Amino acid sequence: MCAKTVAKKGVRLVVFDFDNTLSTVHVFKSLAGCNVDPLTGKAVEFFVPSPHALTEEGQMRRIAELSESEFKAQGGFAQTVFGGSARVEDVRALLCGLREEGTELVVCTKGLVGPVSKILDSLELLSYFSQVYGNIGCKYGANPYDLETMAAEAAEETLKLVGSDEQGDWTSKAELISKLMRSKGLSRDQCVLVEDDPKEIRRAARVCRTIHVTEAAGVTKEHASALLRMAEKVEVRKMFEQFDANSDGSIDLAELGEVLQWLDSRAWSDTEVEQVFRKMDFNKDNKIQYREFVEWIYST
Repeated sequence: MCAKTVAKKGVRLVVFDFDNTLSTVHVFKSLAGCNVDPLTGKAVEFFVPSPHALTEEGQMRRIAELSESEFKAQGGFAQTVFGGSARVEDVRALLCGLREEGTELVVCTKGLVGPVSKILDSLELLSYFSQVYGNIGCKYGANPYDLETMAAEAAEETLKLVGSDEQGDWTSKAELISKLMRSKGLSRDQCVLVEDDPKEIRRAARVCRTIHVTEAAGVTKEHASALLRMAEKVEVRKMFEQFDANSDGSIDLAELGEVLQWLDSRAWSDTEVEQVFRKMDFNKDNKIQYREFVEWIYST
């Protein structure tokens, strides 16, 4: 078997916007006290009472306060801005499905890294993403509430989620996507931006595929279906199933050896089969999961 003989189709990188794309509302603007959407000129429907915040630490503190007060009955601030518990599970299913296809997930937001990471972390969604890019620190200034927050000693949990220089080191989404694609050796068809802002969609369309969340109210089940179709790697899946003789969702050493040695017994000794098995078994659990199989195929 030669991995290079497999057609390496399917999206390998998905870059998600956050506000109005992963979330159903514009979180940054709501926490900052912006009452009008500059894209539409319409009043923002999702209202957050004062005090408002403009910095990472200030918005993270405000999220915690709101989760214990105004939004406690709805399951907390994070669950509310994601459209409720049922939609959180829909988003989780989408992210899980994409990761199972060996697709890397990244967030790129014009909002602040810390609050975005805090919301995703509280919903147990942060681990699906390899990185969250956004603005950091006092990019948008600071009001008295922010200054009071920053004067106090930050909790360890807060410090873990505050954005780093690396996460804030980007100028435009299209440029960041180009940089990521070059570093991973991806073609235009192997990357997609999911975004609600039509201007960002137009800019990115020159470098990658796009999905426009035209409703600006969060990705829907229709968007999820389209993304999963883009990420599906049909030929790789078929090859995996050929090796997975007992259809338990993983390949063990015996199954790998049986197929390879059937293909060419002289080329594949027991030692060589074991060597390639160890290379494919990234998490060292003595089984090759589909995601590991995909990673190995694309790393060759």
